[in-house]
Amino acid sequence: MNIYRVYNRVKAKLRMLIKTALLIMLLIPFLSGCRIDEADYELTNYTGKSVDTFEKKTKTQLTKDSNGVYKIEGVLQLMAPKEAITSVTLLEGAKEYKVFGVVIG
Repeated sequence: MNIYRVYNRVKAKLRMLIKTALLIMLLIPFLSGCRIDEADYELTNYTGKSVDTFEKKTKTQLTKDSNGVYKIEGVLQLMAPKEAITSVTLLEGAKEYKVFGVVIG
């Protein structure tokens, strides 16, 4: 058997393998972006962040209760003087949120 024939067959298979590997490497970032990030519901991640950041990441709407106090009725209450979250109070309906990795409810 001619050595160049073997080389051409191996080269074709190797080229196909490299193309497949590159395609997989290009698709992996898109696939990881499709899942819901559970860290968005970890409330301790938002300490020191703004109220707007909390609303965007958790896709919730907060109502301003008084000076620096924001709440989701029956779920949670945020203390945010100067728009930076300093403390979180959980109410009865806070089942999907986490504090220090522990699910409430």
